Amino acid sequence: MNFRVLSVRATLDALFDMLESEHKVYFARYGDGDFYVMTGSDEMMHKASPALTQELRASFEVKDKRFMKAASLGYPKEDGMAPGMFIEGSLEGGVKLDDFRNRAKMILGKDQDTLDFYNPIVFHYLSVFEPTLLTEFLNRHIRPKKKMFIGSNNVNNMEKLYGHIDYYIETPARDAYDRLDEWWPNVAKHAHDCEVILPSAGMASRAIMDRLWQMNVEAHVLDIGSLNDAIDGKQTRTWIRMAGIETLRTNLTQASVLPPSLEIAQLPYDGIEVVIPHGADNNLGAEYNRIMKNISDWVLFIDHDILLLTRHWYHATLAAIKRHGHDAGWISGVTNRIFCPDQRIAPAVDHDDVIGHIQFANDLYETHGDKTREPTSGIPFSGFFILTHKQAWEKVGGFSNGFLGVDNDYWNKLVGAGYKTYIMPGIYMYHIYRKKELMV
Repeated sequence: MNFRVLSVRATLDALFDMLESEHKVYFARYGDGDFYVMTGSDEMMHKASPALTQELRASFEVKDKRFMKAASLGYPKEDGMAPGMFIEGSLEGGVKLDDFRNRAKMILGKDQDTLDFYNPIVFHYLSVFEPTLLTEFLNRHIRPKKKMFIGSNNVNNMEKLYGHIDYYIETPARDAYDRLDEWWPNVAKHAHDCEVILPSAGMASRAIMDRLWQMNVEAHVLDIGSLNDAIDGKQTRTWIRMAGIETLRTNLTQASVLPPSLEIAQLPYDGIEVVIPHGADNNLGAEYNRIMKNISDWVLFIDHDILLLTRHWYHATLAAIKRHGHDAGWISGVTNRIFCPDQRIAPAVDHDDVIGHIQFANDLYETHGDKTREPTSGIPFSGFFILTHKQAWEKVGGFSNGFLGVDNDYWNKLVGAGYKTYIMPGIYMYHIYRKKELMV
């Protein structure tokens, strides 16, 4: 059996033709690691398991022209390619191309037919060398469609690339397949409601495709690959490091692949007021109300004993407002010491080493970025971080007078009035709460 991998342009042309003529099209990408796991061997980033091996092989063995398989089995050299910049041959770890060609033959048989595969780096190559073609593809086949994104990338960054995401299904950043039972039900629940599905969960993406195919989901299911990481600012591949994150983003912005960087002037409001209320005469509610009367729209109230440690916190608040608008009544971050379980996240050790908390904050933002989620406990928020707006404040009659419990009361009134409340799980702050001796 011989293998032939098509050029980037031939792959792109085939994708355009198939997506414009068929309602059910799957574009799956198989790398060297897939061939290892499909033949029962561990790979540097993945451990083989009987279940994962079975699902990968099932997807690889689908025989239907609409299940378009791209594979790292020796694609041709094209303009601009260089060692590390898409050149194949001896891959990381000294794995030879012939090795995983032989593994592919183990799966498919050893007859002498030539089998064609599509180019697995089509979108990566376009992002570096032909970004205007990438823009055309996105504008025609992804951005206008109702879509689902499955992965761990920052949803706001992905929306810059793909347009509005109707269903965002979060997976672990690594070993997503090991926890598939946790997130797969949400995929299955909404898959038939989508025109486009974008799996970005490593090898689990191929398992997703096999399951959706067996469910007869009529959608365009496209594995875009590590371009998502590049847009997220993650240097997970050599080609991303060589292209340079900032250079790549600049080129993609100029080609209209990405919108201009988020600016306050682009948003439908003038920004937010940030206030630390002092609660004169032990009446914190009255202080909240006094401030609310004088703001134009959004305000962020922060307690005096809170240290905001995430450097992107203001950007995240703007992104949350842009995403949810005035349907949100209160948006909060997370902290180490607080009663409400939705707002509480403990570092490995709840210590008072601020440097440790800064590292924890950075790691948390790296994991969650600007994502938001709805609370699940039903317990009212505490008021260490209240991002709210004047319209909601007026509708619920403002804050109650007093000190203790005015935050909980405001949350209850917002929920009772139909407002949504949200947590930003990536925005962590150190709460000196019950550690007043540190302030002496």
